[in-house]
Amino acid sequence: MADANVNKVSMTEKQKVKEITDRLEEGLKELFEGEKYKSYLNTMSKFHNYSANNIQLIEMQCPDATYVAGYKAWQKNFERHVNRGERGIRILAPAPYKIKEEQEKIDPVTNEPVLDRDGMPVMEEVEIKIPAFRVVTVFDYSQTDGKELPGLGVSELHGNVENYRDFMEALSRVSPVPIRYEGMEGDRKGYFIDLNHPIAIKEGMEEVQTVKTGVHEVAHAKLHAKEAEQETGFAKDRETKEVEAESIAYTVCQHFGIDTSDYSFGYIAGWSSTKEMPELKSSLDTIRRTSSELIKGIEAQLLEMEKERAAEQAQEDILLLVSNTDRSEYDLLSVKGMERAELMNLLSGMKDDDRQSVEAYLERAGAWVTLLGNERSEEVEEFHLDYAYNTDTNEITDYKALQEEREKANVPVEYGDVIVRISMPEKGEYETIKITNMQSEVQNALYDMLFPEDDVRQGSVTDYLKEKGFAFVPIMRSGGLNDGYPQFYDFDVDVAKKEIHAASELPATVQAQQLINRMEFHRTVYDSDERNLIMNHAYKLDDMYATTSLAHSLAEQKDDLPLLWETIKAAEKEIDALPDGMVGLSEMHEYGYSWDEMLPLTKERASELFGEDVAVYRLHADGSETLVEDSAALQGHDGLFGVEKGDWSAYLEYQTMKQELAESEPNREAQLLYGREDRFGIYQLKGTDETRDFRYMAMDYLEMKGIPVSKENYELVYTGELKEGMSIDDIFTKFNIDHPADFTGHSLSVSDVVVLHQDGENTSHYVDSLGYREIPEFTKEMEVAAEIMGEEVPAVDVADETLEENGQGEPDGDKVSYYVIEDLSTWAENNPEKSKLERFDSLPGAVAKFAEYQGKNAEDKPDMARATFGFNVNGSEFDLIHVRNHENCLSLDFTHSRAAGESSRFMDDLQTLYDKVGFDKVRVHREMSLEEVKDFVKQRFEHQLKSSGLDDVSLYMDRFDALYGQGKMEHLMPTDNQKQIVEDVPFMEWENPYIDTSVRQADREETELAFQLADRYISIQEVSEGYDYTIYDMNYRELDGGVYDNPALTIRQALNEIVTDLKEPMHRSELEGNIHTYDELIPIDYDELAEKAEQEAKYGMERRMQKEAQDRKAVEEFKAKTGELFNGISGKTQEDIELDVYAYLQSKIDEYEINIELVDMAVSGSRCRGLEKAGSDLDVVVEYKGRETEDDLFNAFNEDGFMIGGIKVDINPITEGKTGTLGEYLPGVESYLEGVREAREHEPKSIFSIRMNDEERFFENTSGLDTDALCRAYGECQLPFVEMGQYGRWIDIGEYAQIQQSDRLAFSIEFNEETDRITIFDGENFEDRGLRETVYPEQKENDVKITLTVAECGEFHNLGEYHEGIESVEEAVAVFNRIPPERMNGIRSIGINIHTEGTEAYEDTQMDIVSGRTADLEILDYVPDITDNPKAVAVIAELIDKMPDIEVRGSLEKWQASFLAKEIDQLSYDYDTHQYNDTVEDREAQVANITEDIRNGNTEYLNDFLNAMISDSMREGIADIFGKGAELDDSEGVQTARKAKELLDRLAEYKPLAKVEELEECNYNMIDNVLNNEKPKEEKEKQTGRVSIREKLAEKKAVIEQRDKSEKEVPEKGTEKKSEREI
Repeated sequence: MADANVNKVSMTEKQKVKEITDRLEEGLKELFEGEKYKSYLNTMSKFHNYSANNIQLIEMQCPDATYVAGYKAWQKNFERHVNRGERGIRILAPAPYKIKEEQEKIDPVTNEPVLDRDGMPVMEEVEIKIPAFRVVTVFDYSQTDGKELPGLGVSELHGNVENYRDFMEALSRVSPVPIRYEGMEGDRKGYFIDLNHPIAIKEGMEEVQTVKTGVHEVAHAKLHAKEAEQETGFAKDRETKEVEAESIAYTVCQHFGIDTSDYSFGYIAGWSSTKEMPELKSSLDTIRRTSSELIKGIEAQLLEMEKERAAEQAQEDILLLVSNTDRSEYDLLSVKGMERAELMNLLSGMKDDDRQSVEAYLERAGAWVTLLGNERSEEVEEFHLDYAYNTDTNEITDYKALQEEREKANVPVEYGDVIVRISMPEKGEYETIKITNMQSEVQNALYDMLFPEDDVRQGSVTDYLKEKGFAFVPIMRSGGLNDGYPQFYDFDVDVAKKEIHAASELPATVQAQQLINRMEFHRTVYDSDERNLIMNHAYKLDDMYATTSLAHSLAEQKDDLPLLWETIKAAEKEIDALPDGMVGLSEMHEYGYSWDEMLPLTKERASELFGEDVAVYRLHADGSETLVEDSAALQGHDGLFGVEKGDWSAYLEYQTMKQELAESEPNREAQLLYGREDRFGIYQLKGTDETRDFRYMAMDYLEMKGIPVSKENYELVYTGELKEGMSIDDIFTKFNIDHPADFTGHSLSVSDVVVLHQDGENTSHYVDSLGYREIPEFTKEMEVAAEIMGEEVPAVDVADETLEENGQGEPDGDKVSYYVIEDLSTWAENNPEKSKLERFDSLPGAVAKFAEYQGKNAEDKPDMARATFGFNVNGSEFDLIHVRNHENCLSLDFTHSRAAGESSRFMDDLQTLYDKVGFDKVRVHREMSLEEVKDFVKQRFEHQLKSSGLDDVSLYMDRFDALYGQGKMEHLMPTDNQKQIVEDVPFMEWENPYIDTSVRQADREETELAFQLADRYISIQEVSEGYDYTIYDMNYRELDGGVYDNPALTIRQALNEIVTDLKEPMHRSELEGNIHTYDELIPIDYDELAEKAEQEAKYGMERRMQKEAQDRKAVEEFKAKTGELFNGISGKTQEDIELDVYAYLQSKIDEYEINIELVDMAVSGSRCRGLEKAGSDLDVVVEYKGRETEDDLFNAFNEDGFMIGGIKVDINPITEGKTGTLGEYLPGVESYLEGVREAREHEPKSIFSIRMNDEERFFENTSGLDTDALCRAYGECQLPFVEMGQYGRWIDIGEYAQIQQSDRLAFSIEFNEETDRITIFDGENFEDRGLRETVYPEQKENDVKITLTVAECGEFHNLGEYHEGIESVEEAVAVFNRIPPERMNGIRSIGINIHTEGTEAYEDTQMDIVSGRTADLEILDYVPDITDNPKAVAVIAELIDKMPDIEVRGSLEKWQASFLAKEIDQLSYDYDTHQYNDTVEDREAQVANITEDIRNGNTEYLNDFLNAMISDSMREGIADIFGKGAELDDSEGVQTARKAKELLDRLAEYKPLAKVEELEECNYNMIDNVLNNEKPKEEKEKQTGRVSIREKLAEKKAVIEQRDKSEKEVPEKGTEKKSEREI
């Protein structure tokens, strides 16, 4: 039955959804068949279909354009007009023109030219149509006003929704991504980008509209995310997506009783491709299924929310124990009907009478109290107490709070947590807390707390930290929480002594123990061996950073035993590398010695090493050391000893070499053949191809084939002691059944040879298939080989070897040998592949090998010793030459060798090496200068600060100079050893007493050379025919080559000829690459170039393929991350932008005929990681192939200021030959952007707030604009609450206050529309400004530069002459008149250009004013940038005046009147702001009324007002306002009077429109320059005496009121005028 019911409900649900979707189809069908749809189609057909290029131009200038038409087309076809001040969209329109030219006449039948009698072609005049374009202006629908365009009924939804908040909360729970609300411009209601970004819904909409939009966007998220399309395997078109989403929104809303048909029907119809609605019909199953899922999900969430509310309303019982201290008397109470906080407050507030009966007290307070048990109860079941009240002490214990505190305290400590122990030793108390945020600021905060600026500290440490915003948890407390746990801390604060102790100051072993305690806090991490390893590591190495890393690695690798074992072995190896296992670096440092190049020794170990001739030092507690000269000095020192790291490394190398010598085959063979003891040896065939055919073959086979058993085919694999009675059979059995552990060969078998050395005799035995056969020839061959090698000597004891190598044996003349090491840097790394030490008896052989290694590439290890040449002189061994950075550096170790100084052969060899090899540098030792000592101390001081946990040490470093000068840095001063520094000086600058540099042989004649020239390599060598040369690219690929067959030239002359051809080719090709005439040759090693070219020929293709794969991976990963973080521009994704840029670049390539190939591109810069600010450009990096330089392409690609969505695009071209491939370039961009992201986290912050209409909103400034720029931006906003959101992030008042009070505040701005004020705070000072004059300032003249332009062709300025930057009107007119008529390319023009200082030239406003003989001033109605600028209008007026013979269409009079009206209004506002605000409600209307009065000549009241202001503003004692002989002061009143007088004069000079028309009419009736039809004017009587302002204004008010009644004026306008007159 249960299953049946479920099916029944399910069917009902499906039927309901189907019924709703059926209604949807029916409603859409009615819409398509109605008159509204026909009207819509008829209107849409009137819009022009623009070309692809024009569509791109429209999108660049107006990304949100919808319907576009010309100025007159809007009036004629759509009954709409373009709004005043709108800037048009400029596109190209066809403008072909016709010309006539003579051509040969063609016979239409033969298609041949027609000839005259003389055989000459007959010419005829033909009219040809030349295609051309002109720039025209169009406007978008949003720039027009008038009759609405017919639509499909998509109207905004209105109304409320029952349980609106619950519904939206349920919707957000079923949504795949979060939902947020934000301000949006235009008709946009919401959007969904992808599953990495939240759904955005426009804030402030009606509830019905918000619900519908929310369901619509959730449907997009469920069906149309990229992940969903990848699962289905196909992507739907935009139409289908929108139809599906809106249909689901309609269906779901209808189910919940919300009717959206007024919106949904028109929306779905608008997105359907035809009225058959294929998108809807093909998606019905998807719509119904998804609608059902959403309906069920929303209903389930609504039910769950009801359950949550019911659970919250149910109150739990509270268990309270009321008892005395020893609990001999107690009551266990159950308390209901009361919250925990309320109960706590009641218990805390009890009085003595209340304590007599806590139960009764709580019942009086409204609680239900039940007694569960007391001391008289026989048995009380187990309860978990909430509270306990002690009747003896009145103490209240909150057990739940204690439990929560304990649970938080017992959470293991994380790596980044900072532990602070607050100690009160005098009380024997402490508290340890764990700080989980702002870790880098803890130490500074603790110092600030203990040493406040005002020397007054209030409250506890924890109170102070809480006040500063630190989040912390108590983890240990004396006598309570976790008391007794092993202690650990990062900082220990002694409150009484005002001291802070960092754990980094503790001895290494103490730090290590604390580290273990920290890691094992409330958990077990290590076993005993691992704990011992951590302690030993810290003690021996004294490097807590490395020890901490080891501890964390051991903890993290528990699940990876091989890796854990590897980590343990590596740590043990570090410890074992020290020379003495009984003492560590930490003990040496605590002893007082700290030079990093010294390793500590105990006396016992020092004695051992001293006995082996290793230099040992006595270490002293003052940081100095003394070389041990004899055993007495060693035994007499009771402190620590030391050995230098270099000496210890040399000793280990010597021991290794001795071990290698002992284990070498010749030495083992000599021990076998000539040793004092009986031994045996096993020889087995070498594993080569030559021995393959007779391996494991019997002797009969060898004899049959004539193959001898030769020593050269065998190798010695094992030697051992031949014990008494041991036979060959015993050996055979042992090496088949029981191999020794160090035996590495195969089991003893046929073809092996066993050699016996017994009683001084050697015999060899071949292991045959049956038994053994003695082979005397093998024995003889071994002995002869030993004689040749000079090894037929008894085995040498180690003591004898040591004596000989140290030169203590009897010398037989100078014994000098040489050694060469290919790469000495590998010795310092314990590299298993480290270079071998190769020994030579002859100097030429050693020099040849050294030369081979000398040219090896050292780029991967700069400044490190690579190829090395050394000497052994009479047992004294030392390095002489180290190659660093391709330079031969002479080592002065030989100056410390007595044997070298006494050897004449060595000195001769030294001179020879100088002549043959040469020395570039000398490594010398010198003492630090005073400045270098100071720098050394400064670095140690900074390191000490950072080691203590400080991230920002700038505050302390700023005081370094003062502390150093006061002598407070003595403990950081370098020791005598540390003052000795090493540096390389040029050889010729060194005071050289050993080598005669004057006799160096001249360089040998050059026969081969190699150079780099720009991005090409060139090699040249001498051959019999002349010179063979080859040219390579930067990847060592051969491009060209040949033989320069002129042997008469030198190799340098031939090279110069080749280079000249490359720098100045007849025709450039890929061969020349980026070579220019100014490029210079850079010498490189010939052999190295040849080797790399050979390697490239062999393996280049494989490497290139690998590199291309790596580059592709890097680009894909970069773009994938961009896809996650990119915020999109006007709905465009990363891929859309790449397509737009590709189309634009292709057009530029075609335009300039650039010979390049675009390889790939990527969005880069701040926007690709969501780090952009307001105004940030969009950076796109483009990889290309071709010969064009990156700089030239950058200029070509960016010259037009290409924009996408109103954002400027910066295009950065790169090529593999210079910057590198895209795969190489992008990782650097990633690193840079990561640095930007980290820097942003520490940048100063600025904030602003807006108050208007009794509401206030707060923003964090994310635009990067300063205070003035933000004020200007505010002035451009129509809806500040919404539009200012583009400059900042909306925050709440708490975050706003926190930023304002922090030390990272850059500035704050408060825009207050209610008080008309702006308050700016820069972190120290407040500045109060008037809001209006700040955000609407008049353009300063010195900020704007007005110039004129003159063009020979007004339509296209680039045709013919074009002059710009002309300062005066006279000069512009003169240039205009000088243009010769006979070569005009079009109609001459004079234009005006407005440039604002601080902006780019492409932002200038430029427009032609005079075209030919006509000045069209009417078009200025649509160019507010010109008409709003008084200076620009004045220049145009002067231009019209200077050209009296031109036709003028329109007038400047209305703008001149407007400027004058604005100045009068501003003066009125400034004169008495409060009265102005009381009487003027609409300032814009006020200025418009004054402008109209000025234009109509109604200025009497303005004259009276200005005269009254003049009189009222002058102080007593001023004789004449007009400045006739009187000296005026600069008081505010006088300045106001001057301004009023200036405006009064300008008002008198102004010619009203009516007067101008009247004069023009009268001019037709002039006779002898006298008007004969003008009415005579009556002379006004001159007023005498001074009339008060009040009387004058009252009189004028009466006159004007009377006139207003008689004139037919608009009532509103009259009201505004009356307000002005009242002023």
